[in-house]
Formats: sequence, structure tokens, C-alpha cells
Amino acid sequence: RGILPQSYEQPEEKPVFWDSLNKELICAASAWLAAQLIKCIICLVMNRTLPLNVVFSSGGMPSSHSATVCALAAAAAFDCGVTSPLFGVCCILAFIVMYDAMGVRRETGDQGKVINDILRIFEDMGKPISPEKKFKELVGHTPLQVVCGAALGIAVGCALMQL
Repeated sequence: RGILPQSYEQPEEKPVFWDSLNKELICAASAWLAAQLIKCIICLVMNRTLPLNVVFSSGGMPSSHSATVCALAAAAAFDCGVTSPLFGVCCILAFIVMYDAMGVRRETGDQGKVINDILRIFEDMGKPISPEKKFKELVGHTPLQVVCGAALGIAVGCALMQL
């Protein structure tokens, strides 16, 4: 390059702002935000109201967990390639998260519904139940919700990595 030793050379210009950021993290967070906004829109259309707990809730259409991990995997594929260890780890993480959302977490929500039905029977018999004793019913996801979340995440990850 020049006549000075490499340690004395001027550092290269800093990269463009976007290139200096953690793109994978930004893609994952953006996909989560997009999924949560879509949940809010669906809730507004279906119920004509938006309870604040919907903004940060789990469960529902689309799966924000699936969107997040799939955007992360897509961004890793663009940034490091599909043969990179990072992409492999992201894919395994995505499969675990999506499997868990359709399996264990969905079963937890189904059990919550059954327990809440039993609690309603007790309430009908005149035994008051405090709201803290009620279980969350919308915890996991159906396969369709997981697939829609995954598609959203891949789309967001691919779109942002094109910038």
C-alpha cells in the first residue's frame, strides 16, 4: 500500500452507518415488532378495541416468536452464508422455538382454558375467584400461526438485509 509500515497506515474509512450495526439483531427485533403490530391490527378489526396487553402478549396470529427467529436466520444467511455455523445455529434455534410454540406452549394454553372453565363452575356456585387465579389461555400457537410468523420473519429479514 504505502511506504509506511502497516501499523502506521491510516485506518480505512468507517463503513456506512447500516454496515456498522448488528443487522441480525435489527432484523429480529423488526420482525418481532411487525408481528406484534399485525396482532394489534387483527385485534382492532375483530374486536373493535385494543387491550394494552395485546401489544406485548404471546400467542395469536402471527407468531412473533417464529417471526423473530426466522428473521434472525434469514439475516444470518445473507450476512454469513448458508454454510456458516451462525446460520446453522440460527436454524436450529428457529426449529426449537417453533416446535415449542406449537407443542408445549400450545398445550399450556389449552390446559389454562380447561382450568378456567372449572373456575367458572366454582364461580357459578357462588365461590368468588380472584382475577389473579385465572390462567392465561392464549400462550401457544397453531401451526398456521407459526407458519405465518415464519413467513413474516423471513420476509422482514430478507427485505432489511437488502438495504
